[in-house]
Amino acid sequence: MEVSAVRKQLQTKIAESRRLAKLRREAVAQADAAYKVFLNQVAVPVAKQVVSALKSEHFLWSVSTPSGMVRLSSDAGREDFVEIDFDASGDAPRVVGRTSYGRGSRLAREERAIVEGASPDAITDQDVLDFLLGALTPWLERT
Repeated sequence: MEVSAVRKQLQTKIAESRRLAKLRREAVAQADAAYKVFLNQVAVPVAKQVVSALKSEHFLWSVSTPSGMVRLSSDAGREDFVEIDFDASGDAPRVVGRTSYGRGSRLAREERAIVEGASPDAITDQDVLDFLLGALTPWLERT
């Protein structure tokens, strides 16, 4: 194979990689802006409503908003929480839900998209509520 042919293919690959990286940065910036609106207008209000309802059912939970996420924390356990965050590390940016559930010396952690393949501006308050209620199941089972 000729060096010039290898070099030409390499240059094509470099140009394509740079173009895709630029598109990805733009997509992440747009998704990040949409996530901030989603967080303030959808996720935090729904989380506060859920915690209020939990308290009325005698489950002691708190809401906090550390560094661009919303976290529901059990007042009974340090490692018990459910949070919603923005993840731009994969191929496509996404809104993820994380759950940490401690039982005795075991700690279970899970992470999944709130709505698979959905941009932050497409996630509804019902989607957030469905995620939170599903994620809270281990604590709701305790009597």
